[in-house]
Parts: sequence; C-alpha cells; structure tokens
Amino acid sequence: TGGTFSKTFVGGPLKGLTLRGEFAYVRNDYKAYYDKKENTIKWAKTDCYNYVIGLDKWVVTNWLASFQFIQLIRSKKDVNGNPFLHLSGYPMDKVETLLTLKVSTDFFHERLKPDILIVYGDDNDWRISPSFYFEWGDHWTTTFGAHILEGKASGLHGQFKHSKEIYLEIRYSF
Repeated sequence: TGGTFSKTFVGGPLKGLTLRGEFAYVRNDYKAYYDKKENTIKWAKTDCYNYVIGLDKWVVTNWLASFQFIQLIRSKKDVNGNPFLHLSGYPMDKVETLLTLKVSTDFFHERLKPDILIVYGDDNDWRISPSFYFEWGDHWTTTFGAHILEGKASGLHGQFKHSKEIYLEIRYSF
C-alpha cells in the first residue's frame, strides 16, 4: 500500500520549489537473518514502512538541485535476538536513513547533460556518481560516468568500497 504527492509553489518565498513525497507499507516482507543457534541464514517476515520527502528547485535558469530524505523502517529489529542482515551479511539497523543530492544542468541546447548524484547513509557511508550524457545527433548518444563508494564494510555503500566503477554507454536509436 502506498501513496505519493507533489506540490509546486508558484508564489511567495517558496516560488519555484517542488515538494514531493512517497510512502509505502509492505506487509510481511521477507528479510534474512543469521540464526546463531542453528548456524544458518533464515528468512522471517517483518512489516516495512518506507518513505521519501524530496525538494526540487531550478536555480540560475537551467540548474536543477534535487534533495531527498529517505527512511526505510522495519516493524522489528531482529528475530529472537538475531538481527536482520544487509546483502553484505552485516546487521541492518531497524531504521535506515539516506540523504541524496542531485545537481544537473544542460549545455548546447540540451545536447550535453552533466549531473552528479551524492548519496549519504546514516552509517557514515556514501556514494558519488557523476555522469555526462552527450547527444551526437538524431540517433547517437554517449554516456560516461562513475560510481565511487566509501564507508565501513558493514554499511550499505561501504560494502562495495573496493568496487569502483567507470562506465561508457554508446547508444544508437532508430
């Protein structure tokens, strides 16, 4: 079950600001946990409440700044004292909080579109993802970017800190 909202302010001190949000309730979502007594990974149901509040603002004509506050909340922290696990195998918090900031713009009549996405987690881990999109003509585009992740191995992004990524995409459409 979920919902979404969006409100753009057209006057006053908040003119040009868009406030948006989403909420989702997931009943009986399966999460992994490590059963210490049986020395094995098991699955258990927990209810999840996820939401995001975002603010978008165009500044200096064609620069978009987009901020988000995200929380992922589980109805229980553990199963009989055994905490739920990240994909990395480390324990998850009952409440995970993320902050994101994306800044983007365009040049050359929207043919060059650079942007950067920064994601910060409440466990002091983060990701920076810059990218550059270029439209060569009516059919060819190129995207070049990277993902840089840092933090403790137990964190959402830190578990991948030794896996930096650089990518190049060349696309022909017809």
